[in-house]
Amino acid sequence: MKPIDIETLAGKLQALGISECEVETSPGSFIKLRFGTDHVQARAEERQPHSPVRDSAVDKVIRSKEMGRFSARHPLRDAPAAMEGEEVAAGQTVGYLLAKSVIHEILAPDAGRLGRVLVSEGGLVGYGQAIFELR
Repeated sequence: MKPIDIETLAGKLQALGISECEVETSPGSFIKLRFGTDHVQARAEERQPHSPVRDSAVDKVIRSKEMGRFSARHPLRDAPAAMEGEEVAAGQTVGYLLAKSVIHEILAPDAGRLGRVLVSEGGLVGYGQAIFELR
């Protein structure tokens, strides 16, 4: 990742109100951006890649296609989009990612039983991050 790419990404993230971002630049190499009130910090680091979620009953995970803050509920609804243990259809909305005034649906890629939520309500979610288990 070139410095101009980091600068462009930082500008977009700050415009969305996102204060922290981690980008995998190559397997095991990451750049973490953390935004303060008056400056931006960037640090590159080498480490082991994230280990995938593994459980004998877990077939796959539902991953983020966007970034933002996780919400189980649409801001205009009281009930969550889906509950742990619920059967979901392929393409069904199971949660939301909120980025300022933009609401992105999190869709089940396949039919199955929704497993554990892997992020906390209001937690920051990055591109490709595992959000739910799908059994």
